[in-house]
Amino acid sequence: MKVILKETVGDLGKIGDIVDVADGYARNYLVPRGMAVIATPGALKEWEQKRIVIAKKEAQERESAQAVADSLRDKEVRIEAKAG
Repeated sequence: MKVILKETVGDLGKIGDIVDVADGYARNYLVPRGMAVIATPGALKEWEQKRIVIAKKEAQERESAQAVADSLRDKEVRIEAKAG
């Protein structure tokens, strides 16, 4: 049975991976614990939409982090403390 992982599962895969697992493992373990959903055509479409939103969000966060890194690149930090 093909499932879409909603979270990273050991050696099985990471979030968003579509993996083929035994029917019993999917129905009795992964799906009831909210770790995966059955890969139906509707679930695949929904996941693709979520993946696009997540990718945009990650790109914005990466851009923001790069801006902070660029602003700190030429700064000097001095910490003074008494010894002894």
